[in-house]
Amino acid sequence: MTPNAPAAGRRTARSVTVRDVSWGTYEKLVAAFDETPRVRLTYDWG
Repeated sequence: MTPNAPAAGRRTARSVTVRDVSWGTYEKLVAAFDETPRVRLTYDWG
């Protein structure tokens, strides 16, 4: 096990911020990740 690896069964929070995304692009991202249960997307006015 590497020193920074989470313990077995433990989740780590991760986030990615993408700026200047149009509503249309956001909808495409939502559709692309529709089958991925561990991905949550939110839209904050572009």
